Amino acid sequence: MRYRFWVVPTAVAFGLLLSGCAGVQLGLKPVPSATDVKVGPAELPVADLGSGSLTPLMMLRGGDLARADLRHNWRIEPGQPQIPRCGSAITRRPDSRARLMAAFTTDSGDVGGQWLTEYDDAATAATAYKKFIGVIRLCPAPGGGTVPDQTLTEDRPLRAAVTTRLLRWTDDGDDDINHTYAVTRKGRTVSVTVLQTSGEDIKWTAVEDIARTAGFRLP
Repeated sequence: MRYRFWVVPTAVAFGLLLSGCAGVQLGLKPVPSATDVKVGPAELPVADLGSGSLTPLMMLRGGDLARADLRHNWRIEPGQPQIPRCGSAITRRPDSRARLMAAFTTDSGDVGGQWLTEYDDAATAATAYKKFIGVIRLCPAPGGGTVPDQTLTEDRPLRAAVTTRLLRWTDDGDDDINHTYAVTRKGRTVSVTVLQTSGEDIKWTAVEDIARTAGFRLP
């Protein structure tokens, strides 16, 4: 079973030069220094809500996923990411003031995305973080009801400098599709990363590296 990827053309294409951040050691892999790293047009996220303080520098990039998960060779997909299996309730809250999102894909058709949401204060962000995790645990279908024939195979915190929880649903059918979620909160910002893979799943060391990198990039 495969899911179609919804694509919205990116309106603006330009490069960004990152500066000023030193690399830190994360799990088995280091986060590279942002100094002199260029972000190409296809790596720019899509903004669709508000005018808060979120910037593209806070987002994961295709290279971050590709370095961590050598099994799947992730890259940025221009446009808007697919709505996750558990629905749009895990990508935004009604009280969010701004949102950025980016889509990921692989040559074999795996899909993923990252959503950043910003809130008025840290307390509101903490509530949003808990709500996102609660929805993922229940995993309602995007159109309502529940998703049949799947098992929650992982649900644990990540020991890191920021608050992060890792969860994974695995479809019980022949397709063996895994839906991996990393939810991170830092200050007023919440990051939700979703990676949907079939066949070989993502190693948990890779998931942890990706989650730590997402947390490192938050302000």
